Amino acid sequence: MLTDRIEWRLQDQDELLTGERREGQYIGWWSIAKKLSAAVGIGASLSILGMAGYTPNEAQSPEVVKTLRILYALVPSVLNLAGLAIALAYPISDEVHTRIKAAIERKRSGDAFENPLAAKHGGM
Repeated sequence: MLTDRIEWRLQDQDELLTGERREGQYIGWWSIAKKLSAAVGIGASLSILGMAGYTPNEAQSPEVVKTLRILYALVPSVLNLAGLAIALAYPISDEVHTRIKAAIERKRSGDAFENPLAAKHGGM
């Protein structure tokens, strides 16, 4: 849900900058990125398990059990914390998003508008 909010806000900022609504492109690329990251994650995990000595339908060695714990608990936890840090640092807060939407409306009606991120990030 958090990634959807970021995506929606990015689309509005893009409209403010370009004057175009390109949700289809964003949704397409977002979908490809999610599928690609899942494929890479699963492929890497299975390869690492194989290198650790995993054998299906058998009791696993302590090394394999440790690898499983790292791959299915530690790695996702670390990646989720990194994602949380990125989301918290994302510059389009609720207040900034409201200002972006107001600027879009002013731009559509032909009035002068200001990009709320321009002052914050030096001309974005």
